[in-house]
Amino acid sequence: MISSLTVCRNPRAVMRIACLVLLGTGTVLADTLWTRSYSGPYGGDEAARVVLPDTFANVVVVGSSNGESGTGGNDFVVIKYSWFHGNTLWTRRITGRDTSDDVAQAAAIDSVGVVTVTGQSGKYPNYDMLTVQLNPNGSELWRATYDGTAHGGDVGTAIAVDTTGSVFVAGYTQNATSDYVTIKYNWDGSRAWTKTYDGGDDKPTDIALGPDGSVYVTGNSGTVKYSSAGVQQWVQSGGISHATALVVDESGSVYVTGSVPAPGMTTYPATVKYDSAGTQKWADVYQHPQGQGAALARGASALYVAGMAEGAAGDVDYITIAYDYGTGDTLWVRRDSGPAGSYDAAVGIAVGSDSAIWVAGSSNYDFVTVLYTPDGVKHWVETYGSPGDDQMAAMALDKDNHVIVTGITWAGASYDLITVAFDTIGPGVAEPPSRKPLSGLRFSLAPNPSVSGYASLRLGTANAGAAKVTVFGADGRAVLTQTIKASGTDGAHQLNLSRQRAGVYMVRLESGGRSATQKLVVEH
Repeated sequence: MISSLTVCRNPRAVMRIACLVLLGTGTVLADTLWTRSYSGPYGGDEAARVVLPDTFANVVVVGSSNGESGTGGNDFVVIKYSWFHGNTLWTRRITGRDTSDDVAQAAAIDSVGVVTVTGQSGKYPNYDMLTVQLNPNGSELWRATYDGTAHGGDVGTAIAVDTTGSVFVAGYTQNATSDYVTIKYNWDGSRAWTKTYDGGDDKPTDIALGPDGSVYVTGNSGTVKYSSAGVQQWVQSGGISHATALVVDESGSVYVTGSVPAPGMTTYPATVKYDSAGTQKWADVYQHPQGQGAALARGASALYVAGMAEGAAGDVDYITIAYDYGTGDTLWVRRDSGPAGSYDAAVGIAVGSDSAIWVAGSSNYDFVTVLYTPDGVKHWVETYGSPGDDQMAAMALDKDNHVIVTGITWAGASYDLITVAFDTIGPGVAEPPSRKPLSGLRFSLAPNPSVSGYASLRLGTANAGAAKVTVFGADGRAVLTQTIKASGTDGAHQLNLSRQRAGVYMVRLESGGRSATQKLVVEH
């Protein structure tokens, strides 16, 4: 995909993995933890929409799956994988009315692992909005259906949850034209309030909550702010024409990315900031055609936007832009391109606890994820693909900064769901130098593989106080737990697995509220 690639063979991967060689040193900083695919029981195509890590680093994937023959369409599908090996903990297929076409569009997860999914159910064109909540074990807690006053097409497109268990769904309802509709559900699925906004032909794309419980909805007809009680506060569309995503900061300021029209019936990527009162503070247009901001994430010192834009050769490249929060000044721009003529589109961006920036999407029919430092230095890129067509739908980071990506892969007769989890530092690899070192918890293991069962753990960054080391076996049980002094980077700490069976173990280091996990292979 991107220059300076070497091909790495991973015994657990059935597809190819391409890992970036760092700064000419030969150091590789990506290791696939697990890969899982899903093909529904009734054949046909699967579709991925969202990937959601929980607080235990388990992974929930939400999408749609072809329904039983004769039932008329798709079902919601929700799959939960374990953090350790990606084992399937449960799979739930959700159907609406008989012979309905049920398509999941968005999902959210709360701090205890409750998953809420929204989308559409029914028959074209008179869909109803369907929202379903599952407990951490996959059992259904409640479901709610919304049928607008015109009884036309009603579809949930975005969702958010708060700390009280309330659920906020944004979507569109078909009247004379499509209108934004925003619904607040109480913890038990009862409806607290419903609000609509008519700005033309309106379809929302994202929803977020403010620090005071206010609700922000954005889409192709501007950004609307509601109070926690559902009272409309303001509407803004300045600086952007078609919004795709938004985030809200601690002051209630909102950052929106998307696109604006450009000459030649194309679009430029655009990003705008409004304060909590709806006043536009700044706007930026990245003047490259075929462009769009697709996702954004907040870092400690900058706002990061990922998307796509036309490259020098006329094809489409990944773009990542860092903005100053206060002024909107561009701090840096990075472009990543695949082979000549390829279409490279980022779909997600996330900032880790170590301030590293991950950008993920599709390039030349493969999954591609890129890691940058806060100042825009590229640390690695990983390409994951099959011989056929692979299209990424979403990415996320878990609490240990493991990257999880999901999408679809061509399986020969239809598309299957595919989910990949990988670590950001491979076994036994120390962090490479950079102009601004990453600040997260890092460690190395050597030798790895270990033929004696002994391995030395060496800290890769300075950490104060004590650290807890836990080694998990293939069954997920802890086989070794010890406490070490984590006062610097010089000391090596021995792990003794000489009495354990040969196999793959996971080593987790916890210190100062942070954690990191690596694979250790024992071959004795």
